[in-house]
Amino acid sequence: MEAHRADVVEDLVQVPEISLEDYKKSILPRCEYLNYVPKIIEALQRKGTLKTFNSASGLRWSAFPNDPKDSGRLEDDTFKHMATIAADIVEAAREVHDEGPEPTTVMECKPCEPTLSEGRNGGFKSDGHYRILQSRRPKCFKDATSDIAVDVPPQFVSDRLACDRPALEEYKKHDRPEDRNDDFAKLVGNASQHMYADPTRRFMFGTTIEDTNTRFWFFSRAIVLASESFNFIEDYTHLIGYVLALSFATAEELGYDLSVDRVAYPLAIDPSEYTIQYDYRVGQKTYRTIECLSSFRASGLLSRATRVWRVFQLDDPDLQERALKDVWIPSDAKTELEIQQDIFRSIEENSPGIDAEYREHFMEILQCEVVQTSQTLDDNMPEFVREPLDIKKHVTLRTNQMAKHSRILSGSNVGVPTGGSYANAKAPTRLQRVYNGKKHVRVVFAEVSMPLSEVRHHDVLFTALVSALKGLEYMFKGHYVHRDISAGNILLCNGKAKISDLEYAKKFLSEGPKNDPKTGTPVYMAVEVQESRYFFVLNERKVARGKPTQRRVKLPFFHNYLHDVESLFWIGLHALFSTVPAKYSKEELADCGQQRELFNCIFPHRLEGGSDRRLLFLSADFQGAEEVLPLKYQPALDQFVLLRHTLGFMYTEVYKKPNFPQHENFDSIYSTDDDDDNLFVAFQAVADAAYTEATQPLPDEESDIPPPQRALSYREENEDNDGRADDETYVDNGSASSGHEGAPPNKKRRKGGDATLKKVSNRNVAEESVQGNRSAGKRKRS
Repeated sequence: MEAHRADVVEDLVQVPEISLEDYKKSILPRCEYLNYVPKIIEALQRKGTLKTFNSASGLRWSAFPNDPKDSGRLEDDTFKHMATIAADIVEAAREVHDEGPEPTTVMECKPCEPTLSEGRNGGFKSDGHYRILQSRRPKCFKDATSDIAVDVPPQFVSDRLACDRPALEEYKKHDRPEDRNDDFAKLVGNASQHMYADPTRRFMFGTTIEDTNTRFWFFSRAIVLASESFNFIEDYTHLIGYVLALSFATAEELGYDLSVDRVAYPLAIDPSEYTIQYDYRVGQKTYRTIECLSSFRASGLLSRATRVWRVFQLDDPDLQERALKDVWIPSDAKTELEIQQDIFRSIEENSPGIDAEYREHFMEILQCEVVQTSQTLDDNMPEFVREPLDIKKHVTLRTNQMAKHSRILSGSNVGVPTGGSYANAKAPTRLQRVYNGKKHVRVVFAEVSMPLSEVRHHDVLFTALVSALKGLEYMFKGHYVHRDISAGNILLCNGKAKISDLEYAKKFLSEGPKNDPKTGTPVYMAVEVQESRYFFVLNERKVARGKPTQRRVKLPFFHNYLHDVESLFWIGLHALFSTVPAKYSKEELADCGQQRELFNCIFPHRLEGGSDRRLLFLSADFQGAEEVLPLKYQPALDQFVLLRHTLGFMYTEVYKKPNFPQHENFDSIYSTDDDDDNLFVAFQAVADAAYTEATQPLPDEESDIPPPQRALSYREENEDNDGRADDETYVDNGSASSGHEGAPPNKKRRKGGDATLKKVSNRNVAEESVQGNRSAGKRKRS
């Protein structure tokens, strides 16, 4: 858990600070008891909760006659009174306004009590927390398809459920830099883990106290912020307002998504064990999850928090399986359905009479909507951050006193590719983040497909790249660039690759002569995109023989069609470097250090890439790879070298045209008759040379092959083994932010899940994990 906290802090670096007045006005749930604060203070005085110890000090909490640093007691004993203070505030509020609503939460201080959560997502502790009284525990049903509730089994009746804690608190007796570091890291890390583990979360609240120095916090997918600090003993009205707001708030005001229900039913093979699933409502239909297909770094607080589920519609007699995506996108962005319709319209306008077959290269969307709140309002940032915030400064989450953590990446068990590094990697320093609103969107797809990140046979994966290239050709016909091609959003369905995640797709040159924002998943981004400059364009060009040389005017940088194609190249190369044959012995697995080291160099998970990655692509020198990759991968590697030369030729030919960049400049990349320069031929050659047996993720130095996963149920867990994913899309608007999503945590991870046989492209391939929910990507051990 310590390494996870360091990851999240390193991801955020700093958060905006707002005034206490703005926090109350824009963030805290509205509460009618706030109109009675003066009378509540009088009631607290009568009760003795607030009292004056001497004429000079004024009112203060009677439980704190001295400041915490001078209490003479241990930390837990010092701050246990926070719960009694909160209880007294609630009691006083009900006394002065007995016609008001009943409390919905209770504040508790149980610093030694680990939480219970689904699978392996629990086990963490907090010094204090609010617990919702109407538990968010699962609704229980007799079987997977039933919508008739049954009695809740004893294991789900507990006041330790992580899903019942909408607000967390961390305390320290002293106010030193190391105390703030520890409190901030614990609170931010635990909030991140809560939101990662619980698909029903929209946002959370938090509090940190160091001696008397107190801040309120807010965590959402759109913004993480802290209030200005105050003295909770002397400035007691702020604490009273916070307690009142959280104690009487509705579940929705506390950050819960009421359009999702947690459900449970007994396993057929063992009725004493329950699996946890979720019922998502989309329009008038309810879809029940079967398993989590992917979760794109849902632990990243400021992220799209993409979760993709295998689901079925509850009232469908055929129980046909669908795919459901739950995601947060920019508030002003079009939905995936709207973008897909724009692309289809443009394809047909620019290619009259085109066969409708082109649509087979894209996912069929059945439903797409912005999630609605209980008030039938869009679940958008203005609904939970009610007014514009005045951000004048930022709170740094970690000072230099905080110990550095070494982190090693190995794999992920949430359906995304192996991450950006297998070795210690220090994240680059980033400028202040630009905060934009996000809205909550759900998409239901007709087909259930498999992301290429899950494919364990190179020949299947590389063949899918040929199919994906055809999809990109159709986007080219519609004048659209995708801008986020990755192994997570190229989906394999019935042997054909389908392009998904269109949120960042846009018409080429649609915004005029200005630099495109840097967009994409770092390990798959084109090297030019990572550095926002052209490498294959000549600085000087002869206009005609015998005439003087002219210098090309410096052009704004545009994400172009070849950059999308290059991302396919990196998907394939990533598969070579991040896997080894499944039949490798433990001794062979232990001898993968050089491959792991080279992977680190070529696939750094940094938005700006790295010099080794750039050098490999620009020089086309793969000699180092030939020396460390498995021998059976060499034929495919040889074809990747040729593919790289084909891409380089295409770049050079397109860039040297006099009117570059125009759409017509790129006509040749899909229309050449010369096999030596044909991208389809080059990608097919890679597929033909591919290793045909099963592979496995390249392990870290310590890991063995992970055990099969089992169905999720509530369990206590104290180990630090977070399965967070790190295939995440980044956007750099080129202003004050280096990453719309922030750089990902660098954390040791493992690819999880055993395999069953699935028919793909008319052959049996071990691709799909055993039946069972992968909610938030964690396994339950045997």
